[in-house]
Amino acid sequence: MHATPLNFKTYNCSNVVQLVSGGEIARDGEFPHHALLGYNKSGTENEYVFRCGGTLISDRHVLTAAHCFKTDYPSIVRLGEYDLMIFTGYEYDVPIEGFLRHPEHDFGNVYNDIALVKLKNKVTFTESIRPACLWDTEIRNVSKFVASGFGYTSMYEALPTQMAKVVLEKFPKEDCFERLNVLGHFGRGIIDGQLCVGSNTEGRDTCEGDSGGPLQTVTDPSTCTFHVVGVISTGIRGCGVGKSRAVYTNVSHYLGWIEENVWGDKADSTDIYEAIWK
Repeated sequence: MHATPLNFKTYNCSNVVQLVSGGEIARDGEFPHHALLGYNKSGTENEYVFRCGGTLISDRHVLTAAHCFKTDYPSIVRLGEYDLMIFTGYEYDVPIEGFLRHPEHDFGNVYNDIALVKLKNKVTFTESIRPACLWDTEIRNVSKFVASGFGYTSMYEALPTQMAKVVLEKFPKEDCFERLNVLGHFGRGIIDGQLCVGSNTEGRDTCEGDSGGPLQTVTDPSTCTFHVVGVISTGIRGCGVGKSRAVYTNVSHYLGWIEENVWGDKADSTDIYEAIWK
């Protein structure tokens, strides 16, 4: 990790913020809304592999990326996690009742890469487990964000066990299109439902295993309230190589869809969520 720390003392949330790739270890409890999607290990019922992240946004819903359901379905959401190798008693595994991908999402491309997970049980909020707010306007006056996750810190290192974080910036969509169009998934360019995010500092990036996790900013200095701006979606292989650019789903663009299915008329509907079958 060669990133230069960014001082966040003005937010009173931590001394420095230096995932993820090229970042630093997060503080225990720093991101109480961060969720992990747990997929059953082959041949087991109570052992999980955590391949995607997410954001707790209500007492029964987690926001994540639609592509996290492409090849397999998670069976639980883990909340309150900080170090996968240490049990603290604050961790809470909640069975998944179902999931809802955005109706316009297609696994053949990277557009509308957003989904909701509905939990079987309501979550009781605590100091270490509580929801984040959703960014609801166009991003104009904020240029730097923090991504959090348990993904690779380098394509050449083992998967980390502790949550990490990295400071990233917003860039013009053209920057991402020029670098990522080689993947062949951006036939329509980078659309309004997407953000181009990265860093000009060598090594700062999100990576495999971070998908679905939050891109966030602190909005209330006194309480360290986070607003989720984006959902980690896709990037180029070789995380953190050179000046990074990656595509994130723009949360504010999908706010209507999220609100309708979490707090609106469809919130109590059971038939719109695809069931998780173990």
